[in-house]
Amino acid sequence: RSILDNGNGKIQIYNIAHKKFHYLIFKDTGSGSKNIDLINLFKGFYTTKDYGVGLGLFFCKNIIADFDGEIKIESKHKKYFRVSIKLPIIN
Repeated sequence: RSILDNGNGKIQIYNIAHKKFHYLIFKDTGSGSKNIDLINLFKGFYTTKDYGVGLGLFFCKNIIADFDGEIKIESKHKKYFRVSIKLPIIN
């Protein structure tokens, strides 16, 4: 596990290996996101910012899916934000 602390919050980065899959997990102790945002985060052209076009997570989800993987986001407002990426192990 890696833990980064900038004084305002912590970011944990770690992986979990299973027989068929690897999970790469990013979790922070920041402000989290409102539940309504989680519904739309992977839609193309959706953004919560004043800049950008909202394609980053849309492309990530599609590329990970092309490798038979999954990306999930979980958040508790004002507590944490977690991104889990699941990819198959290739032998």
